[in-house]
Amino acid sequence: MVDDLVKDAHYNRAKIFYNQGNFEDAKDEIKEVLDIDSNHQDAQKLLKTINRQESRGRRYLAWALVTVIAVLLIFSVFRSNTQNGTVERNRENETLQKPLTESIDYAKIGYDHLENEEYNEAIDALKKAISSDSSDEAMHNSLGIAYYSTQDYEAAIDAFKKGISLNPQLKHLHHNLGWAYFKVKELEDAKKAAEEALKIDPNYESARELLKVILKELIPPKLSIEQISLIEPSGNEFLDAGEKAHIKFTVRNSGGTASDITVYLKWDSMVGLKYDPQTISTLYQNKSKTIQIPIVAYQTIKGKKDRKVDIQLIEKNGNVLVSKVFYITTVPLLPKVVR
Repeated sequence: MVDDLVKDAHYNRAKIFYNQGNFEDAKDEIKEVLDIDSNHQDAQKLLKTINRQESRGRRYLAWALVTVIAVLLIFSVFRSNTQNGTVERNRENETLQKPLTESIDYAKIGYDHLENEEYNEAIDALKKAISSDSSDEAMHNSLGIAYYSTQDYEAAIDAFKKGISLNPQLKHLHHNLGWAYFKVKELEDAKKAAEEALKIDPNYESARELLKVILKELIPPKLSIEQISLIEPSGNEFLDAGEKAHIKFTVRNSGGTASDITVYLKWDSMVGLKYDPQTISTLYQNKSKTIQIPIVAYQTIKGKKDRKVDIQLIEKNGNVLVSKVFYITTVPLLPKVVR
């Protein structure tokens, strides 16, 4: 994802420079894009367009120079008679062009900040650019990238969607929108965005990888509890009064990614026993994790053979994903032998 964001930023800057007629800087940005992705079709097309225009420009350079000289001569003849009107019109033109100039300047500043990973500064500059000219999908995409990089995923979604509304055929905008939806766990929307990118370009590898990640998340987790044992310091395989021990087991996941899972112990009687619940933050498909739950037997613990312990893995919403019963024996504090 990071390479895609950098690649998109360079491509967006190339478009801005191209629109300004700054072909040299545009070609530099295109080179950065192709260094990351040599098959970037949009960058290759833009480079061909620039090369054609530069070739055409060299052919007509002599003609342009002659034309400029002629215009200057005509202008010098009539300047004295039209000076006041010309100044007024120039001022009017300057006023009309000012928003466009501000938009381009702020956009360039924003792209520079984005490239330097100065995301908050990039957001400020790009918002100013968009306030002057909201019709450039590249600025909305870069604003979305900046928001995404600050983990403001909702704002990133809004920016990417605005860019798509201006140009629905840009695959990278759909791809970026998919990642933003994925981050806020809107998996169906993320899936649609990734699929839309692949409709535009079936060979778009980044979108294909994103879709794989999303599909894994859409599969529900399938957990199992295995290899349960009591780890206690006395070595007698019992939980003695006053003893601190652990219940150790392995959790395996053969389904989709599991996250925010709490491990509870449920006893047939809690009197004299204490434990601290554990949390599994993330467990990916086909992965396992060893869990150790500290337990303490009070001095007043009563003796009981085969005390049932129900180990439960519970989702954030309270749904029990899996449970398994384990038995331990508790031994009370024995009186001292009097001789």
